[in-house]
Amino acid sequence: MYKLQCSVNMLYIMVYYTSNTTEGRKALEMLRGTPNVHEEWKMIIYDYRHGNGSMVEPLEQLWRMTSHRGVKRSLILGMLLKVFQQFTGTNALHYYSTTIANEVGIDDPRIASWISAVIGFSSLILTPFTVYAVEKFGRKPLLVTSTAVTALALLQLTLTYYMRDGLSTRSFSNLVILGMGCVMGGLAIGLDPLPWVITSEIYPMWCRDIALSITNTVFWVTDTFVTFTFITFISALGYTLTFFIYTAVTFAGVVYFIFFLPETCQIPLESVSRLFEEQAVFPPCPARKTADLAVYPWYEDVRELVPLL
Repeated sequence: MYKLQCSVNMLYIMVYYTSNTTEGRKALEMLRGTPNVHEEWKMIIYDYRHGNGSMVEPLEQLWRMTSHRGVKRSLILGMLLKVFQQFTGTNALHYYSTTIANEVGIDDPRIASWISAVIGFSSLILTPFTVYAVEKFGRKPLLVTSTAVTALALLQLTLTYYMRDGLSTRSFSNLVILGMGCVMGGLAIGLDPLPWVITSEIYPMWCRDIALSITNTVFWVTDTFVTFTFITFISALGYTLTFFIYTAVTFAGVVYFIFFLPETCQIPLESVSRLFEEQAVFPPCPARKTADLAVYPWYEDVRELVPLL
């Protein structure tokens, strides 16, 4: 099966600046360690030509992106990945975890700090699992599962604050801390790291730099908005409604990922952008393997360009 690829940016640079396809193919053979690179080389040339093979001004490139159906779809996906990631309140919970611990009745600042550290540690211990699972299970199942777990954990926090008056102080504080830990753990298995992986795969090479810049700008704008409005929302709406908003947005993310996120695992980078050109909705349980790409309608048109082992 097609393995995780090395970067081929240097090949595109050769094509753009020298149009020396012979040298480019030799470089690819060197990267792969084999002269049997015919199919992959054809796909690189196809992607280069599909992007019109020219270096253009940023404004002209932006215009081309807005008029390209596949790029528009992938750009919307990339931006929403960042929005859904941040509207879980992940960074707000990190920044204000000691404030929340004090609010639930933990007055000792040292204990509150340790609780914050333990909550953050839950993300650290799950990172090795994510590294292992992302190639074994695929991006889409892992991201959907992670988002669903995070949404359920936020729902638990919402209900805990809603039922606060009927709980003892100890039970209430334990449930809040447990909910925060589950949110961080749910994020760590997919929704925290995977948007960075997916956005690096879904854009065509000819506009990847600008598309990633736009996506990362959306990330920082959303992060700033959620972080700076967290205390304002709590003061105006209370903890229950604030966490309910995060819960509703995260559940919306689960639905969006199920229908609008393609599986990119084990698909060559040069063909991932083609996923968005012929369809906007993708199978909820897609075939992950390269050999099963026939589930996509464009597959027959580029079958000769897809390397199958």
